[in-house]
Amino acid sequence: MKKKHTEAGIVILFALMTGSCTLHYGEQQRTEDKYPELTFSNVTVTRYEDASETMQIKAAVLEQYKNQSLYAREAKFKIWNEDKELETEGSCTLLGIDTENEIYSMFNSIRVKTLKQDMELYAENLMWNAKTEQLISGKNDLVSIKQDGVSISGTGFSASGISKNFSFTGAVTGTVQNDEGGEK
Repeated sequence: MKKKHTEAGIVILFALMTGSCTLHYGEQQRTEDKYPELTFSNVTVTRYEDASETMQIKAAVLEQYKNQSLYAREAKFKIWNEDKELETEGSCTLLGIDTENEIYSMFNSIRVKTLKQDMELYAENLMWNAKTEQLISGKNDLVSIKQDGVSISGTGFSASGISKNFSFTGAVTGTVQNDEGGEK
C-alpha cells in the first residue's frame, strides 16, 4: 500500500511542477515596470530648455516608472515655441509619455487647440510623435476639427507639424458657417 501512495505522491508532485513551469521566458515583465516609481497628485510639471518654458503638464495624478515613462490622469498641457509664444494647449483624460522615443499617447475627451492657426481638434485617441512631428489617430477613430467657421469630422486622421497639413483616410463630413450665420 505504501508503494501506491508514494507513486501517487510522485505523480501529483510532477504534475504540480510541470503545471507551474512556463515557456514564456522572454515575456516576463520586470516588477519595476509594473508599479510606478513615483506617484504625484495634483501636480504641475514644467520642462525648460535654455531657461525658457517649452512644455507644461498639469495632472490630477502623474505616475513615473523606472523606464522613464510617465502616465497622467486628467491632464492639461501647454507647449511653447522657440520664440517663447504659447503655441498649443489641450487636455485629455489619460496621457502616456514615452520620454525615450518622445511619443505622447492621448485618450478620452481629447481637446487640442493650436493658437497660431486658431484651430481646435477633438478626438478620443491620438498619438503625437515629437521627433517626426506627426499626429495620428486610429484608422476608425473619429476626429473633429473646427477652424474659421468650418467643422470637419472624419476617420483615419493624420497631421504634420512640419507642413501644417492634415488629412483623413476615411469618410469625412463637415459644415461651413458663412458670415450671415447660415450653414452651407
